[in-house]
Amino acid sequence: MNVIFDMDDTLYDLMQPFQNVHKELYIDKTNIDCNELFIKSRIYSDKILELEKKGFISSKDCFYLRIKKTYHDAGITISKKDAELFEVKYRYHQARISLPDIIVKILNLCRKNHILIAILSNGRRQVQYRKILALGLNRWFSDDKIFISEDTGYLKPDINAFKYIEKQLNIISAETWYIGDTYETDIIGAYNAGWKTVWFNHRQRLCPEPTSLADKEVKSSADLLSAVEKLI
Repeated sequence: MNVIFDMDDTLYDLMQPFQNVHKELYIDKTNIDCNELFIKSRIYSDKILELEKKGFISSKDCFYLRIKKTYHDAGITISKKDAELFEVKYRYHQARISLPDIIVKILNLCRKNHILIAILSNGRRQVQYRKILALGLNRWFSDDKIFISEDTGYLKPDINAFKYIEKQLNIISAETWYIGDTYETDIIGAYNAGWKTVWFNHRQRLCPEPTSLADKEVKSSADLLSAVEKLI
């Protein structure tokens, strides 16, 4: 059996840096729930990353556009200067992220049982590797088990992102599970590639389809640990 993990908001709490900056800069300017705002930012982030890959926008404008669109939905106008301040503070908090204890238990459990594990993450290599180092993920994942979309050339949910891993790791879809938090990119992409899936839906998002394609859905880290234990 093989277990491939998404990284952002799956192996660690991606919202924490965003929430910290929101509290510092905008908590008194909107009543919108921070979790709702964060989910919007994730949706915009995926769309903007796709536009960047296609060459429609430059990488230096990605963060600005993501924050601008997110806060526009909350009735707040964000200038480039505002976005620059947000990014400085965001990167500060991002450098201080850590792995939840239960995630450490899950990774140790996989290693103890000799399960092949890897990471498949959308994003730019430099940004994603900063997070990998901050989280200490190199304790469990060697460089040849870390796949970033900028390196592979494929963004989830593109089926080729998953098939690329199969080829590189010499694994087959029928023996592979993918664990991710985002239904549209993680679950749909892995399902189309023939992988089994665990939807780590800890943000309590509604499924965008009438019937979920996920083989399993869990809504807490404790339930994720239990699900992995049962898989093994």
